[in-house]
Amino acid sequence: MVQYTNNHRPYQPSRSEQDLLREVALLDRMQHLLLAEEQELPKLRTQWFAGRVSVRNQRFQQEGARLQKESQQRRVAALPRNLLFVLIGKGHPSNTSYQEETFLLRSIENLRQQMIKQDEWDLSWISHREREVVEKRLRLEADTSWLQAEYQRHLQYARMQEQRDWLLLLSQWYPSVVSAPVPTQEP
Repeated sequence: MVQYTNNHRPYQPSRSEQDLLREVALLDRMQHLLLAEEQELPKLRTQWFAGRVSVRNQRFQQEGARLQKESQQRRVAALPRNLLFVLIGKGHPSNTSYQEETFLLRSIENLRQQMIKQDEWDLSWISHREREVVEKRLRLEADTSWLQAEYQRHLQYARMQEQRDWLLLLSQWYPSVVSAPVPTQEP
């Protein structure tokens, strides 16, 4: 419990003032967390997504090279059997170059389509995170506005100077959440 001390006895905040303090502290913590999220958000597109695309491109190149190598190995292995079939007319021909080329192109196109889907999923997830952060900001602004009104209400109905002083301390402890009215100077 927070206590404000004066020369006589410490001021004991009422239950509603303690609740107000808890709400102010919670909102202050939420502001700091949201600020950190907002600062990290651009990195999702510039670093995280770019890194994932780079890894996918590298895997695509490796997988494409592997498929081409295997295709070439199958062509070389089928060459003697195909020559035997062409020259003697016996046996069965293996995959033709056309069939092998078609298989290779389809496999590479399937890989490319998988990469596109993964890119779309990642961008969709980033957009979802961006919307979440915007929604959090809007909720936080609404909560801050409500809390400021509650704070002003407490200040308005403060009966003792110690109570008012304690409430004014809140605006010093949490200036980003609640602000005290500026005292007016009379001429």
